[in-house]
Amino acid sequence: MLNIKFVQVNKFNSAWDSELMKILSAAYMESLGHRSFRNMMINSIMDNFFIVLLRNHEQDLVFPDHTRVNQSENLIFMLKYMQEHYTTLSLPQLAALFNYSERQVQRILLKNTGQTYTQLIQTMKMKEAARLLRDSRYPISKIASDLGYSNLGNFRRIFRKTYDMSPAAYRRSFS
Repeated sequence: MLNIKFVQVNKFNSAWDSELMKILSAAYMESLGHRSFRNMMINSIMDNFFIVLLRNHEQDLVFPDHTRVNQSENLIFMLKYMQEHYTTLSLPQLAALFNYSERQVQRILLKNTGQTYTQLIQTMKMKEAARLLRDSRYPISKIASDLGYSNLGNFRRIFRKTYDMSPAAYRRSFS
């Protein structure tokens, strides 16, 4: 059966959005079946649900007073948001979205992950770069650009520092 635990940290005024209801119905129907990869499909459907929720109701997002919200609960949402928007997200945007100062965000991230905002974003970008170099034939310049690097040399320098080899050498090692 589908077990969903909701933690109210932020609230959307989504009323009865028919698009969201269809997605939830699809997740429920999937949970009733016995097809292979059922859990993966449910997770994918729920990712879709949250994307549509943000798309359709981002302007309706209501944040409670941050002093009453458990920071560790917000950390999960903050990291998830960072993973979904790491190519374009800035620290001021993240701080504003979660109703914290930039300094508070930095402290929360450093305390709970041992990394700064910049280090976390860079790690996410480098993991995706490595995946794209292994699994695609995109030019290195396109990968760098898609990950938000306007300077190809900077991308190569960071990649080399992270993986101890150039992006081209990394790609060759998997072919």
